Amino acid sequence: MRNFACISLVAVCVAVFSSSALIAAPLYTFDSIAVGTVTPFSIVSDGVTATFTAPDTPFAIGVPATFDTLTGNTLHDNNGTISPLDITFSAPHQAISLLFALHGDASHVFTLSAYLGGVGGTLVGSTTAGAAIPAGFVFPEGAITFSGAAFDAVRLTSTALNFAIDDVALRSVPEPATLSLIGVGLAAMGLRRRRPAATQKNV
Repeated sequence: MRNFACISLVAVCVAVFSSSALIAAPLYTFDSIAVGTVTPFSIVSDGVTATFTAPDTPFAIGVPATFDTLTGNTLHDNNGTISPLDITFSAPHQAISLLFALHGDASHVFTLSAYLGGVGGTLVGSTTAGAAIPAGFVFPEGAITFSGAAFDAVRLTSTALNFAIDDVALRSVPEPATLSLIGVGLAAMGLRRRRPAATQKNV
């Protein structure tokens, strides 16, 4: 009976951590998108759709050879005007990170604003990051991360004339079923720890 309880507990724990891992890491790169493709377009990762749109002038897929940390295809604007880029997700998330490069000197900054209810909905937070020029390269590059309140869209802007992005990574909000499973696992562990104590008390 004890062996069966242990096996059941292990199975619950495995299910909990497996479920958490499955929702943890949507990643959007542009290597599968044909060079020259312009916004709007969508990419699906781990069942979550990310739609990339530019409200002013289109961004395009390119393969610039002038970046260090951004490799392969990137999404960039070369329109000669300061333009924002919006990313809308089909499910809420709690964290996002991405790589960026700026067309300008290292005094420019990059800003990510997060919204719930789409861009133009409720602003839940924003963050700004600087960039540095890698040795042997020309353009400033950096990484930006936002986490906290749930969001389903972000707007990317920069004080630089143009910018490029790559490797958009997310952490999803746990589904209610996953939270319930975690609760069952914790409860099972609690019962398992109390039973020996109760048995000793009755001896």
